Amino acid sequence: MVDNYLKKELYERIKNDESIFEFIQEGSLDGMWYWDLENPENEWMNARFWEVLGYNPIEMPHSSSAWQNIINPDDLKTATDNFFKHCEDPKYPYDQVVRYTHKDGSTVWIRCRGMAIRDANGKPVRMLGAHQEVTAFKRAEESVLQQSGIINSLLDGIPDIIFFKDKNGVYLGCNPHFAELVGKKREDVVGKTDYDFFDKETADFFRYHDNEMLKLLNTRHNNEWLTYPDGRKIYADTIKTPYFNSKGDLIGVLGIARDITERYEAEQKIRMFKTISDNAVEGKAIADLEGNIVYVNKFWAEIHGFTQEELAGKHLSVFHTPQQLKEVEGVLAALFKYGYFEPQDIGHVHRNGTEFPMLMSGTAINDSSGNQQYISSTAIDITERKAAEQELINAKTELEKRKLQLENSNKELEAFSYSVSHDLRAPLRHINGYVDMLNKRYRDELPEKARQYLDVISGASQKMGTLIDDLLHYSRTGRQEVRKTIVDMNLPVIEVMEELKSDAKERKINWEISKLPKVYADYTLIKQVWANMLGNAFKYTSKRQTAEIFVIYTEDDKEFVFCISDNGDGFDMKYVHKLFGVFQRLHTEAEFEGTGIGLANVQRIVHKHNGRVWAESKQGEGAKFYFTLPKNLEE
Repeated sequence: MVDNYLKKELYERIKNDESIFEFIQEGSLDGMWYWDLENPENEWMNARFWEVLGYNPIEMPHSSSAWQNIINPDDLKTATDNFFKHCEDPKYPYDQVVRYTHKDGSTVWIRCRGMAIRDANGKPVRMLGAHQEVTAFKRAEESVLQQSGIINSLLDGIPDIIFFKDKNGVYLGCNPHFAELVGKKREDVVGKTDYDFFDKETADFFRYHDNEMLKLLNTRHNNEWLTYPDGRKIYADTIKTPYFNSKGDLIGVLGIARDITERYEAEQKIRMFKTISDNAVEGKAIADLEGNIVYVNKFWAEIHGFTQEELAGKHLSVFHTPQQLKEVEGVLAALFKYGYFEPQDIGHVHRNGTEFPMLMSGTAINDSSGNQQYISSTAIDITERKAAEQELINAKTELEKRKLQLENSNKELEAFSYSVSHDLRAPLRHINGYVDMLNKRYRDELPEKARQYLDVISGASQKMGTLIDDLLHYSRTGRQEVRKTIVDMNLPVIEVMEELKSDAKERKINWEISKLPKVYADYTLIKQVWANMLGNAFKYTSKRQTAEIFVIYTEDDKEFVFCISDNGDGFDMKYVHKLFGVFQRLHTEAEFEGTGIGLANVQRIVHKHNGRVWAESKQGEGAKFYFTLPKNLEE
């Protein structure tokens, strides 16, 4: 009773007091419009309508063409379609999110709602509508999608072994490389411990280091041998660090292991070379171009009366008298000119002043740009030693490269740890939880706009959850092993068709399915292809009075070609290159729901079967989707 009284009182005040109407239309909305449907060019828009779009209301005409010139053409079509449907059926809502071009060229997202005002005969004669700017929410939604894509790409794209466990050693997740290490599917790793994958001694070793790291809350770094199920072994450089959630609570262990087998083997070769060189019965020395000693072997040092440590940083002149140095300068001139000098007798001097001859040869060591950087000399023929020396240079270069890669990996680990610490799903659960609490406790007390904001947040959060699920499913499909058997293609088609019929409700659908052949394929994966293909045909024909869905096939000597066609909305072929990409959609969410991952999954499955997939269509005239499977059982 009170509500009716107040409502009537408000209506009367609006009729009698223009300032109240002005307050409502300027203060509660981002735009308001009133359209004369009997004279369609006449449309009144309030000042706020134009101010949100960056225009001076005084300069803008009250005509429908004014706003139609700055709305996105695709969205104008959607709004027009919804307008006619609403005029035909009052129960059909005129409500959509559209894009306008701001005066400064930027895009403004607007939720546009309206209601037709009808005469005594039910004919629409006026249209009253309101605008609500939702640009911030759209950008927030896009940001969430982008962040989820970055995190998943980072997790799957890093070539190292990545895993994370809770405080009890139970695996919470991993990347494909860890799943390969333990010989399991990625989803089968979650919930297991090291004792499920490794022998007790190895598992005890891992658990000990995890506990020490969690106790001290510091990053631990160790090298270890890891064995794959096929017996292949790698030497891994493993880094483990504490893993916290967004509140700072300790969750468990985050680890990354890099295969450094090549680096380890290179280091072993360096040690081997040094061992050989230091125990050789000939001398070897390396100096920079200024003659500063970089390295001498034990023989070289001792034959001159020094230890190796004493010669570090000395000049090569300590090995020669002033007279001998003149000869050395001539040899070095040849070396600088030609890059080497031939074996010849060179006079040397002992620390005690005793002079002695040495048969020496020398060569220049160049940097990666081909410029001379070091002088290398030996006291004997170094034919066999040159190969080892070059190997040493290459090994040192590779070692520096691996070191840089490891440093970059550490940086990536830090960034990844920060991203994962916020958890992919926990924020969504928190958002949904708080939205539910707000709806249950305070929804009736909130203004309409606030309730709308809650609905937008809830919808975006649920959409994010769906995208994460679909993307994980897409990722699992890529790693799933293909288990081929003889498959009667009629069976998965019938199963999918029956599932769709249960959702058809009152729809009229004409199914025409040809008798299909038997193929050699993975039944589970190929059923996913049919489910997506037929599901799309079912979805995109939903606006047709009678849907037409056909399935046929052709064949040649090499392959079967399957075709699914429909009389749905179709698509513009200039966008066909986007059709099978992840998150690529050719229709808006308002037109048809979806995440843009289904056809990407289809392409991945068909490619895993060594087949092809493509599509043909004309906008508004339906679509045809094709995929092939080879006849050769070995493929």
